[in-house]
Amino acid sequence: MKKKLQSATTLPLSPTDDSGWWLVVCAAGAIFLPYFAMIAANVRMAPKTNAVERPSTIMLYHEKSS
Repeated sequence: MKKKLQSATTLPLSPTDDSGWWLVVCAAGAIFLPYFAMIAANVRMAPKTNAVERPSTIMLYHEKSS
């Protein structure tokens, strides 16, 4: 049984040559998409008031005995 030799023009691209700029697009999406999603979520959840709520002091109270 004779093996048929493949021509260099019929071979597919190597994986490193095939995924050049796609790898950059996917990596950029994996980095920047969660970042912008977190910014969008924080903007929607931010309160609309400009007043700063400061915590009050702790007030102790005593129950009156009868």
